[in-house]
Amino acid sequence: MLTNIIDPHSNSDPNIFNRIIPGTTLTRLKPVYHAPFPYTLSTHSTYRPNIKRVVYIVRNGKDSMLSLYRYTTVRIGINMDFDTWFTYYMRGWYGPRWDQHVESWLGEGLEKLNKKMLIIRYEDCCANPHDALKKVSDFLGIKHTINDINRAVDASTIDNMKKWERKLLGKIQNEDASFYRGYKKAKEWETLLSCHQRELFLNCSRSALQLAGYSHL
Repeated sequence: MLTNIIDPHSNSDPNIFNRIIPGTTLTRLKPVYHAPFPYTLSTHSTYRPNIKRVVYIVRNGKDSMLSLYRYTTVRIGINMDFDTWFTYYMRGWYGPRWDQHVESWLGEGLEKLNKKMLIIRYEDCCANPHDALKKVSDFLGIKHTINDINRAVDASTIDNMKKWERKLLGKIQNEDASFYRGYKKAKEWETLLSCHQRELFLNCSRSALQLAGYSHL
């Protein structure tokens, strides 16, 4: 949505997104280095003191964990049951766990950045994308009109993004392998996680859940 504000003609084209808001992966270092300064980056990194202004998008940890499960298995064609994956996840095989990431940004990160950090909850963005996009645009000092906001949101629907996915990658055989499964899959953890797994997750995530405003879940 933000790319559609910055470039009114992008129509949610992922290639334009990767150029305007490049990710900080090794394969995308070149566009990062060639972006005009000051530039906007996307990252899954934990807190880094050299990042001076931050929009932090946080999601319910259990939903976020299942999204990572789909990405690291079905998305790339690895056949692994959730119980096995969960054991690896808790050991940190896929990088910092959700609780570690959240505590990093909403602990030290928020303390250091203060008003230079805007926190957006994924669920609030899904419920009211127009309001979320306006907050982010205002925070980053990006000029926009109400029409710009409406156009950017309309171009970022799940259906439109699935069209781009099919255009760039071909037909997706399994819905779980799509980047754009939709918010309707939220709270899938209620049937997938065992009682023991929920307990393990909560034991290490209580502080992060409270910091992110999910302590009531």
